[in-house]
Amino acid sequence: MKLKLPELSKLKLSKKKLITIAAPLLVVILLLVWTLGSCGGKGKTTVSAEYEPYTVKRGDITVSVTGSGTVEPIEQYEIQSIVTGDILEDYVTLGSEVKKDDVLYIIDSSSAENSLERAEASYEQQLLSHNQRVDDYNEAEANKSVLAPSSGVITELYVKNGDTVNSGTKLAVVEDTSSLTVRVPFLSANAKNIYKGQNATVYFDDRNESHTGYVSHVTTGTYVTDAGAIVSDIEITFKNPGAIVAGESVTATVGNFACNDYGTVQPTATETIVAKVSGDVKNLNYSKGDCISSGKLLLNIDNDSSYSDLRSSELSLKNSKLSLDDQMEKLNDYTILSPISGTVVEKTMKGGDTLDGNKSSLAIVADMSKLTFEISVDELYIKSIEVGQTVSITADALPNRTFEGVVDTVSIIGTATSGVTVYPVTVVISEYEGLLPGMNVDAEIVISNASDVLTVPVNAVSRGNLVLIKDDGKAPQTETKKESEKNAGNSEKKQFRPPEAPDGYKYVTVETGVANDDYVEIVSGLSEGDVIYVTVIKNTTTSQTGAFGGMGGGMPSGMPGGMGGGMPSGMPGGMGGGMPSGMPGGMSGGMPSGNRSSGGMR
Repeated sequence: MKLKLPELSKLKLSKKKLITIAAPLLVVILLLVWTLGSCGGKGKTTVSAEYEPYTVKRGDITVSVTGSGTVEPIEQYEIQSIVTGDILEDYVTLGSEVKKDDVLYIIDSSSAENSLERAEASYEQQLLSHNQRVDDYNEAEANKSVLAPSSGVITELYVKNGDTVNSGTKLAVVEDTSSLTVRVPFLSANAKNIYKGQNATVYFDDRNESHTGYVSHVTTGTYVTDAGAIVSDIEITFKNPGAIVAGESVTATVGNFACNDYGTVQPTATETIVAKVSGDVKNLNYSKGDCISSGKLLLNIDNDSSYSDLRSSELSLKNSKLSLDDQMEKLNDYTILSPISGTVVEKTMKGGDTLDGNKSSLAIVADMSKLTFEISVDELYIKSIEVGQTVSITADALPNRTFEGVVDTVSIIGTATSGVTVYPVTVVISEYEGLLPGMNVDAEIVISNASDVLTVPVNAVSRGNLVLIKDDGKAPQTETKKESEKNAGNSEKKQFRPPEAPDGYKYVTVETGVANDDYVEIVSGLSEGDVIYVTVIKNTTTSQTGAFGGMGGGMPSGMPGGMGGGMPSGMPGGMGGGMPSGMPGGMSGGMPSGNRSSGGMR
């Protein structure tokens, strides 16, 4: 695919000015030369235009971008240390090959190891404390709801809603009065004939009533009463008809045996409820004297501090773990590994040296598998550069040798200087035998190539794509070309007026294609073998007498209208205000520094 360079009319204003200024400047120079020659009294210089023939022929035109750079390894790392201490081991040899993660240096790490041990001890201590906080929290969660251990009557209530209690604080007493028990003494000789589960009768003398129960326990021990009798206690359990209260005195019989003394009725079960966790009493909906069933919620103990303690412990444990990890990571800094596979190209520290911790440079490891360099490409040509393009490379240090590289990256961030923007392009060289890092190289990237096309010299084509030929008497082939111009906010079309051809010559219009500094492709308008004429400016000096002889003679006749008169008519396009349309601005006098369109006709 042919890449057509930007037309002159599309270049930036600064570059157009550079080109259009060239013609007036040349006129001034010619006037000065002619005037000085006339005033000197030693001779008279005459400027004249001659027309040299050129035969249109076929050839190749190559357009390329060039640039210079300094080669360096494709990847390079400076080995640094951020720790202090003596270098105990040194495995680095200048020029040696190393692999990624190879050990290069070992630094004395005794202080770091001590710090690591302290961090480990702190973490272990914090872990134990945290485990205790977890147990406390779990216990608080499990015991924050206080349930009745058995059915009965709340005979004592020690707290109210909003009270703050501690673990172990008495909350309430619940007595099971659905059944009652009484312990009465029997003569020891009789007690030996009484057994558990045996029917028994309890007598309430004050009530003149009795209730049947059973023997729930027979003690095996004996004791002596105040009256001198040897007795054993028998426990009897019976149902409460509803009117009996604890503390009443009763007697009892078991079979044919009567008790030896009175006993006092007690509830079958009495439970004192205590707090198992600390916190605030909430949701207490019972009062003293209320009945409560086994398993029913008596109250809640809200212990927010247990969660706060647990959360605080979790954070402390996390910080302790992070500190431990940091110390372990710092310990790794005392063993310095190679970050890449490559060659040791510089070594500044050796075994026995002491590091001060200021990111001391120890060595440099470079990946020498490839070399790379960067060139700057003008904004006019950056769109023609693509990743993967072949680059021809030469070096002054290695004459008569050419290396091949490829475009690796094309940056989209440019740098503007004096109205011209350039973009960095990175080139990679895989086969570089003989090249060394730091050498300067020149690069050429072909951006357009036309093979076996009609070619003419660049200066043979004037503005308006006009070419000068001999006038054979046929009708003129010159054409007009309309251009758009915008003046003072108004847009109007002005007709292009071709220059007047010198006597015996005429202009023909051609269509141009690819062009470089020397040649331009002719797409149509000429044929192979046609003869065109290229304007050549020549100076002729003749002897002149008189200090100011010839001053009134004026410039030679025939200057083109665009020049103001005086130069031979038919001056080349560059003198008449323009390159051929389609020619790049950098092809004729306006090339940005650092890049040029090069090549030629082959």
